[in-house]
Amino acid sequence: MLASLVFIAGCVGTWYFIKKRPNKKNRNISIGLIVLSLLIIGVFSPNDETDKDSKDANSAAEQNTKESSLSSSEIQESKSKEEAEEKLRIEQSQSREAEQQRVKESKEAEKAAKKQEEEQKYAETNALIDQDLKLNQGWAMGTIDRNGNPTSAGTPNPDYTNWMYVQSIKYDGSDIDMQVTADFQTLSESDKDSLASSAQGIVMSNEALDTRPHIYVYNGENSYGGSRILSANEFKWN
Repeated sequence: MLASLVFIAGCVGTWYFIKKRPNKKNRNISIGLIVLSLLIIGVFSPNDETDKDSKDANSAAEQNTKESSLSSSEIQESKSKEEAEEKLRIEQSQSREAEQQRVKESKEAEKAAKKQEEEQKYAETNALIDQDLKLNQGWAMGTIDRNGNPTSAGTPNPDYTNWMYVQSIKYDGSDIDMQVTADFQTLSESDKDSLASSAQGIVMSNEALDTRPHIYVYNGENSYGGSRILSANEFKWN
C-alpha cells in the first residue's frame, strides 16, 4: 500500500514539476519515486502473493485433512452401528428359533407322554384282546382245543379262517385300529364286514362297552376302510 502511495505521489509530482512549475530537480526526484515504488511493488508483491497462496494451500490441506478425518470417523461409526444391528438381529433370530424349537419339543414330549399314558391305560384291555385274537387264529389252524389249550391233534375250524388275515387289534379309548395282511383285500365285502364286526365285539366284551367303537382297518400305513363316519356299525371298504 505504501509503495502504491509513493507511486501516485511520484506521478503527480512529475506532472506538476513539468507542467505547472517546471523544476528539473524536483521532476527527477518524482521520477525516482515512481521507479522506486515500481521496484518495491515488483519485489514484494509476488512474495505476498506466494505467502497468501501458501497460506491458502495450507488452510485447504488442513480443511481436507479435517474433513477426511471426520469422514473416516463417521464411516467407522456407521460401520460399527450396522455391525451392532446385524449382531442384534442374528441374536433375536436365534432366540426365536430356540423358542420355537423348545415349544415344538415340548409339544412332541406332551404328545408322546399322552400316547404312552393312553397305551398304559388300555394296555390290559389290549393284552386281553390279543389273547382272544390268538385263540381265534389257533382254532382256525387247529392248534388250540375248545378250552384254549395248545393241541397237536386239533382240526382247523373254517369258521375262524378269516382271522388269519388279522395281525393285531388295538383300542385307544375311542377307536379300534386293526392291522391286517394284504390278502385281506381278497375277502368279499360281507366277510370284511363280519370280521370287522367280530373285532368290535371282542373289544366291547373286554372293555365292557355298551356301544360299538369305530373300527379302522390298515395294512401298515395303507387304509383298507372301516366304519362309516356316521355309523360305527356300517362299513366302507377301499
